[in-house]
Amino acid sequence: MAAINTFLSPQELLKAMGFTNFRVIISGGGIAGLTLAGALEKAKVDYVLLEGRDEIAPVVGAGIALMATGSRILDQLKCFEPIMEMTQPIDSICAWKDGKLFGVKDFPALGAKRPIRTGYPVIITDRHFLLQTLYNSIEDKSRILPNKRVSRVDHCADRVVVQCQDESTYTGDVVVGADGVHSTIRDETRRHMDISQWTPNTGLGGGHAIETAATTANVLQRLAYSKTPPTQKEVEEALQKVPEKQKPRTKEVFTPSNRATRFEALKGNIEYFMVLNILPLLGDLFVNKVASITVGSDKIEFLPDPPTCFTGTMAFNPNYGPGTKSHFGIRVLLALPFLLLAFVARTIFTNVVAEPDLQSHLGQILTSGQIEFHGQRWGLPTLVKPFDSLVASFSPSLLNIDPLQRIQMLSFLIDLGPLWLIYTLEAYRRANIFKPISLPILLESHSKLTSPPADYAALDWRLVNVAAARTAMMAIILSLTVPTFAMYLLPDLTQRLSINVIWQAFPILTSMVHGFLQNVTVDSTNLDRIFNVEADLPHTRFAIKVLAAVSALTFNWARFFSNASTSQIFLPSWNDVKSVLDSEAAGLDLVSGMRLCLQIDEIVCFVSAYLWLALLVHDLKEAEMTNTSWIQLGLCAGIGTYLAGPGAVVAVGWLWREGILATKKAKGAVVPSK
Repeated sequence: MAAINTFLSPQELLKAMGFTNFRVIISGGGIAGLTLAGALEKAKVDYVLLEGRDEIAPVVGAGIALMATGSRILDQLKCFEPIMEMTQPIDSICAWKDGKLFGVKDFPALGAKRPIRTGYPVIITDRHFLLQTLYNSIEDKSRILPNKRVSRVDHCADRVVVQCQDESTYTGDVVVGADGVHSTIRDETRRHMDISQWTPNTGLGGGHAIETAATTANVLQRLAYSKTPPTQKEVEEALQKVPEKQKPRTKEVFTPSNRATRFEALKGNIEYFMVLNILPLLGDLFVNKVASITVGSDKIEFLPDPPTCFTGTMAFNPNYGPGTKSHFGIRVLLALPFLLLAFVARTIFTNVVAEPDLQSHLGQILTSGQIEFHGQRWGLPTLVKPFDSLVASFSPSLLNIDPLQRIQMLSFLIDLGPLWLIYTLEAYRRANIFKPISLPILLESHSKLTSPPADYAALDWRLVNVAAARTAMMAIILSLTVPTFAMYLLPDLTQRLSINVIWQAFPILTSMVHGFLQNVTVDSTNLDRIFNVEADLPHTRFAIKVLAAVSALTFNWARFFSNASTSQIFLPSWNDVKSVLDSEAAGLDLVSGMRLCLQIDEIVCFVSAYLWLALLVHDLKEAEMTNTSWIQLGLCAGIGTYLAGPGAVVAVGWLWREGILATKKAKGAVVPSK
């Protein structure tokens, strides 16, 4: 039988080997270039890498820091384990001054100890070893060509021709520059676009180069496998997506990097003061900033996710991080009802206080120092402003002049216990460090503006200071709950008035008592943020349940042990409300005026709390962390309010959300396939 010789064209040969006809020329065999080469090889995209040096992994350069942004991609290329075998994760940073150790910070342990936030530790490795590992992972090393320094790039109609200093030429569809800041490719690029210069002094430069290579590989893979050969315009439009995607992420990297350069050089007096006095107090701020950048980092989309990336307490999520769509404007609009409620309440309070009869009675009390109702007198326990006016305003309920007002106020103030507990716990949540959310008056509006689910992407960000969680309930019981019961239930009316003077400062008292209890309680937060991110939950659940139960019992006592309906106790007369809103004289004295104010106060308070909960649930539903319908939630809230009162409902609703934040992943989270 005669032999038949079949000669294949280069394109046919590539197709037979499984490669596409689309060819990429990579200029530079550094970290980015070898990462891109490894990704294209696994995608079966034709490429050639041109390296100017005579060897691919020269022993030059210093060490390189690798964080999760780069480590996950290296893991996809089967390069991470060899690197880990030759290095040791960083778990602490020591600060020295004049040869003396003055600070040790363990925040790197969040990225070193198990369970690691992202699954990948922070490591420092030798640049030469990283290059050698990347090179070793490439199967077809004939595509990696040393001694090929690019000297010229010519753009033809549908091809790119690259000429090297040895006069060899290479033709392809795309040329990718990965050969440094002083290269021919960079000079060619600068003719077409501006390139920012920056100093990656925070250890993020290498990882960012790897991530950009992965983003580029994703675009090139889609171009190579398009149904029809891409036109030059299609190639340009596709490649434009790389800087569009990476620019906001790069900005988030180089801005703190520039600051770090000034800080490390002690550039001026401000930097000197910051480094030695402020930065040591910032705790996990730096590593949290890095994590917020890392969470949305890119990967090689056409390769499987490595198992290690599923082991962390912070799931990678492309919906989070720099460059993702911001909904701040929408969040501002959703928070506007809080301002409307505040305006309505202020209008009512201002107009009620301006009522002539109320002003006359209140002025008489403050002038004489005597509280008089129906011929009976009690001495005003303080003449110190503003406590004298506050005690006088509370006197109709404290002295049982208006029994319904007394019942409503007791229930209302006890219902504040769960709300105050929530405010306290939120102030000590790790996600809220350095936020004004620690001021309760700003909680509802500020939390809606700045507390989306992305703030809890890392499970330790949800963590509440453990000592604070252990002691918050007792602090609130001692400073709010017990004094409230005492000033409404003690038989001695004079004692009730005296206790009310102290009660008026309960926000300050709560902080003082809570601070004292925290100081005498063992705080395990520093360890728990690494090893046990749910350490606060048992204490939080117990505290919420206890105060919710107290609120529910008090609410039902108010309903069933009075001779009035629920609406009479808690709802104001609409005629009075309308008159006050219209700035008409409603004929309100101190008793009726305070009844209206306190009823409105409770309604506005819990309408705000319910609205706040609804907005938090809206965030959960947007993130697909719950599929509970609004109808179900509305029924639960309505029935719960009727059976247990608003304070208990807010407490249980907040606790339900807390459980979701601790256990559920948001939409887009990178999780194992089912």
